[in-house]
Amino acid sequence: MPTTTRKDEATTQPDVDVIQGSPHRIAFYIHDVSRMRKTLIDQILGPHGITRSQWWVLANLARHSDRSMSQVELGRVLDMKKVSVGELLTRLEASGYISREPSPKDGRAKLVQLTDKGRDALQAMTDLALPTNERIHDGISAADLETATRVLRQMKTNLRAIFDEQDD
Repeated sequence: MPTTTRKDEATTQPDVDVIQGSPHRIAFYIHDVSRMRKTLIDQILGPHGITRSQWWVLANLARHSDRSMSQVELGRVLDMKKVSVGELLTRLEASGYISREPSPKDGRAKLVQLTDKGRDALQAMTDLALPTNERIHDGISAADLETATRVLRQMKTNLRAIFDEQDD
């Protein structure tokens, strides 16, 4: 079984099929694919001065571009704690990628909007990551990608329901 080094961590992990037949095997694949993709995206974005977390914030703001989002709402969408979201937004605002303004309905709340510079940065980062995402999908049919998306969406819905039950 190969060993793992920091440099090539994403490529030398042993295959998780050691638990063949387990209905939980998919969890190992989800974890490994997520970790490996994070490593690759960080390598791509790092030289351009933006982090994967910052890109994720910009992407989610763009998905909700029909309106301003409060910091609290953005934190819920990102599944992040208030402090972590605030720190990310402070860095993004300092870079000119977002703007924050007091909510007209609640002066304590801040509304977050993507700036033109933020939209441009998001497009540039998306363009940089596109070839990698295409390579990740090599050998996978469109139908299989749709099925995987549907399954993962349902898993996410189930996980949110579990968290909601814990909050009650």
